[in-house]
Amino acid sequence: MPKDNIIEFPNRFEGREPNKKQILQNRLKELQVENEYLNGDIDFLADQLDNNLAEIQEILQELQSIIEKELGDSLVEFKSEFGVDISFLADFDPDKPKDK
Repeated sequence: MPKDNIIEFPNRFEGREPNKKQILQNRLKELQVENEYLNGDIDFLADQLDNNLAEIQEILQELQSIIEKELGDSLVEFKSEFGVDISFLADFDPDKPKDK
């Protein structure tokens, strides 16, 4: 295969090499842009986390009310099966002195 038909990659520096100062300044600019993207992502994720936590709180409150209603309905059904009112509350007062 002849080498005379190979196209050389262009040298963008055209005979001059970039100096260390310019390379470092360019890298600083790249890092600054990347940090701006990262900070934007962090802000978005923090807002999303707050929204998710608020939704979790709403869901838990709704579940609490549903479960309390179901428990109340179950208790009424249990009472009606025996025909008497049964108290499930403990008749215990920890501050009351013990009888001897």
